[in-house]
Amino acid sequence: MARFFFLIGCLLAPAGWLHAEYFTIRHYAIHMDVSASGVFSVEETLDVEFSQERHGIYRTIPTAYRVDGKKVRIRISDVETPRWPMEREWELDRLLIRIGDPDRYVSGRQQYVIRYKVRKAWLFPEEHTEFYWNLVGNDWEVPIDSISFTIRFEKDPGLQEGDFRVFTGYRGDQGSDATIAYTGEGQISGASTRPFYSQEGLTVAVRLPVDYIPRPSETQLFLAKYGLLAIPVALLAFILILWERIGRDDPTITMAEYYPPEGISPSEAGAFLDDKVDNRDLIALIPYWASEGLLEIHEVKEKVLFVFSDSSFEFVKLKGLPAGRPAYEEIIFEGLFRDGDRVRLSDLKDKFYNTMNSARTKLSKTVKEKAYYTSQSLRFKAWFPVFGALSLAAGVGCVFISQIFAGMGMAVVGALFFIMQRPMLRRTKLGSQVYQKLRGFREFVDKADRLRLERLLQEDAGYFEKTLPYAIAFGMAKAWSKKFDGMFTEPPSWYYGASMHGGVSDFGHFSENFSSGMKEVQSVFTSSPSSSGSGGGGSSGGGFGGGGGGSW
Repeated sequence: MARFFFLIGCLLAPAGWLHAEYFTIRHYAIHMDVSASGVFSVEETLDVEFSQERHGIYRTIPTAYRVDGKKVRIRISDVETPRWPMEREWELDRLLIRIGDPDRYVSGRQQYVIRYKVRKAWLFPEEHTEFYWNLVGNDWEVPIDSISFTIRFEKDPGLQEGDFRVFTGYRGDQGSDATIAYTGEGQISGASTRPFYSQEGLTVAVRLPVDYIPRPSETQLFLAKYGLLAIPVALLAFILILWERIGRDDPTITMAEYYPPEGISPSEAGAFLDDKVDNRDLIALIPYWASEGLLEIHEVKEKVLFVFSDSSFEFVKLKGLPAGRPAYEEIIFEGLFRDGDRVRLSDLKDKFYNTMNSARTKLSKTVKEKAYYTSQSLRFKAWFPVFGALSLAAGVGCVFISQIFAGMGMAVVGALFFIMQRPMLRRTKLGSQVYQKLRGFREFVDKADRLRLERLLQEDAGYFEKTLPYAIAFGMAKAWSKKFDGMFTEPPSWYYGASMHGGVSDFGHFSENFSSGMKEVQSVFTSSPSSSGSGGGGSSGGGFGGGGGGSW
């Protein structure tokens, strides 16, 4: 029967009472000094008794609260724990104070003193000023045998009966299991009248004269909420002014060009035209080298389980790369034929991505060294990702201190720094000339009519082979090849097609398969091995302060 009543008692007891924290707070004393300027100096003295060896205790203090549906934040500073080592951790909406030595255990009776200062923890109803503080928070995971408190106001408010109240119990309760008295000379004191279970707290509310402390003006409140928004606004103006003065290009007139500018490879053309290096810019080197007689492309049928699968490519080296070629060309060419003069595309799967990455870096460097951009705009472009990352970090920091609008503004500015990297590049006179011709050539590739192409082929039989690599860099290879249907009977001399029975394909076969084949080349060249991993009212806990703690 005794066991039955014990089990019933356990079921009816508060959940926190059963939570093992290995210590009990024998006495919890709180002393607060409230200065005339509104700053609280808090001293908490905790006499605890450990039932098991622990390093010490931790204390959590909320730093953000909801007041009339709005999030407000208090400031905590000057944290001290005399005689004990301490670590502070500022989390999103609270301060964690870890007291004790990680290399030492304690047991039995111990005393901990915590001191700190609080700012901006006031409520300002129209008819009065309110002190509303959770002296003992509702987040303590241990029982508390007794509580005592004193609150001393530097400027005597001359309180009357009814100007101060104490609330006890679980969060939201309006219990009165504590005494409270105004002892004169600006001091309030009180004590609990029973032991407290875990997660029970004690809150004191004091109604003070409306002008007891200086109230923040409307301007101060506005600046407190929106003042930091001036920073992203100023940064936005900075970006726009910088772009206008350093990054904005002069307007250009685009005229049709039938050939790319001299002295610029398809890789450089693609990278310069859109101010970034794409994989297709480097893939364009394959037909570019083929048109120069350096290699051939053979279409082959891969066999799987003794049957033919989809067609693929084999690259056959005819000659070495001429001396003086840019580094990115050397990297791709040497990487392609590292193991011999014939290489199948399938043999490069998951093996060529490092070569591509190195070549991308070199191509970007080559374009920058061509004097197409002003040195000043290049310097600012290089710094923009750093500015963007710092702005995003500052935005997160603003959210942590409840400056939501400023945080959103900094996030927008951070994103803008990244977006404006390319627009910030300003072309030199040479760069503008090359860009104008490239843009005219790209528009021709996009809109060329059949009659014009026939005339160009009459003038230059190798026109298609010379321009195809640039169409690949522009992302227009398939459409460009289709425009030449019916103008050729055979594919380019460097392309050997294959059917199920072997043989050489016609131009229609080439036009149909080459573009998709180049996409496969891009996919294989960039593939990498996959990795695995994995006032009138009130309640307990209704004011500022509070929090709780436990042991560690």
